[in-house]
Amino acid sequence: LLLSNQLLVIEPTPVIDPTPVDGKWSEWSSYGECSAECGWGIKLRERLCNSPASANGGEECDGFSTDQQKCRAPRCPNDGNWSVWNGWGKCSKGECIKKRVRRCNDPKPNINLGGLDCEGEGEELAECTLEECP
Repeated sequence: LLLSNQLLVIEPTPVIDPTPVDGKWSEWSSYGECSAECGWGIKLRERLCNSPASANGGEECDGFSTDQQKCRAPRCPNDGNWSVWNGWGKCSKGECIKKRVRRCNDPKPNINLGGLDCEGEGEELAECTLEECP
């Protein structure tokens, strides 16, 4: 710029090169809810690269921002199922009847968690043939 026949020189302000700041992880959050309503699942926690965040060309945080852990939610309700029938027993004297049984244990129902008992009978009776009667 020229002012009154004088030359005014404006020099640029020197740029200060900012110091690089490497990122550091925040503390881990608490684990969240288990992903399963019953049985095995996963719960997650996270952390942020903001303590401090990287700046001015500094390094990003090393590692993962999330972590997972196995979790087990309360036991699932399961309905009962019958086992296979046992073999027929010997015929009874007098009535000439034989019997076989099965159990509600394959699996056993957990009724206190909402599982249902087996449907049907656990015992079956049949008439014996004349040859089977004692």
